[in-house]
Amino acid sequence: MGMIRIRTGASWRHDPAFRAALRKAAGPARGAVARAVVDALALEVDGIDISAGRAEGPLLPSLEALLRAIARVVAGAPHATVAFPDGEIEVLLRRRGPAVLLTVVSVSRPSRILARDVEVDAEDLAAAALEACATFCRELAEVLPEGATREARRLRAAARDLRRMEAAPGPVPPLDAPASPTRTPPRPGVVACVVELGEDDGLLAAYEGGRPDLGSLLVPGHVVLRAADGGEICSVPGFPFLALRDLGASCDGLIGAVRRGEPSYAILLARPGRATPRALAVDLAQGTVTPPGKAPIACRPLDLVRALAEAAVELGRMARSRNPRQAENAYLSELEASATDRLAQIEELAEGDRAGPGSAPGRAPTERGLPQRALGPGRLRRLSFRRTFTVDAGKPAGEGLLLAGGVVVAAGLAATAAL
Repeated sequence: MGMIRIRTGASWRHDPAFRAALRKAAGPARGAVARAVVDALALEVDGIDISAGRAEGPLLPSLEALLRAIARVVAGAPHATVAFPDGEIEVLLRRRGPAVLLTVVSVSRPSRILARDVEVDAEDLAAAALEACATFCRELAEVLPEGATREARRLRAAARDLRRMEAAPGPVPPLDAPASPTRTPPRPGVVACVVELGEDDGLLAAYEGGRPDLGSLLVPGHVVLRAADGGEICSVPGFPFLALRDLGASCDGLIGAVRRGEPSYAILLARPGRATPRALAVDLAQGTVTPPGKAPIACRPLDLVRALAEAAVELGRMARSRNPRQAENAYLSELEASATDRLAQIEELAEGDRAGPGSAPGRAPTERGLPQRALGPGRLRRLSFRRTFTVDAGKPAGEGLLLAGGVVVAAGLAATAAL
């Protein structure tokens, strides 16, 4: 087992923006400054930061989430997950007898496994987390004596809960509680994506429902893409959920390339560890794919998209068969919903809904510039969209979506809407 140490970054103490906010704040407002302390959290095993410096975020909630996750596994839970949204990574903790296995996943596409099944002693992990908590609270009190105690109370409560779990630990999960390996049967005569799930050590079954949980879906295995003649196009080892999530996002780009009549498209294939992703080259004109280091293989682009979308739907079925409560897992629901939407788009394209050559009248000019001035200080970490309204105009009529001056027009067989 490796020696674990958890450290918080110190750059926040010297950040000019933080010091300026501290000078301006007074009374309760100084507590808000404490909540805004952002820095990295290093998870060092034998002196190596297994998070690669990417476990970054607001330190108070990040430390609290880490303490509560460790308390869960000390109390007997088979696994727990800690999310660091600013660094776009998640840390999965799995209990294995007296040890805890740490897996660090970079969820920004293409997904990467920064560290997998790093074994540390459960008691050492709890002690390292408590020490990091105490150190940060002491440093915060030195800089912000008026607001540190009040704002750190949730963190101190999490530390007390972890100490109670250490004093009266729950039952230790068995060393081996695997489910039988599962594999989707290959389909002869068509392009197919075969999903192979290995032993999951009870991860899928441990999900209790009611909340998003990426960790319970990180079951090891393979995703194998096969041509119509049964030959292997490519194989992606690791975690099938992450692989299909990334490949699904690439399929969205591939569908867009088909609609625009582009000649080619590249799908990135993640590699183990921190190696550079490989590219699966898709020739839309010739109807072939070229795996890294291989000759082109006959495979129509929409057949490729269909195979990957069907594999994502099948993975959802396999997960629910091991644990019906996985139907409540938002990560799995999003994967299936996106795959179902891609299957619907394939049907539209099969009926001829494609853009013709050249730019169509009414389309937004591609050369239109975008403002280059930043909206605010800092870096953009994550961009999300929220649906405001939905209009169903039926199957597209003509171009389907047009831009007329400052008005966007959606033309369908059932209705025409303008925004």
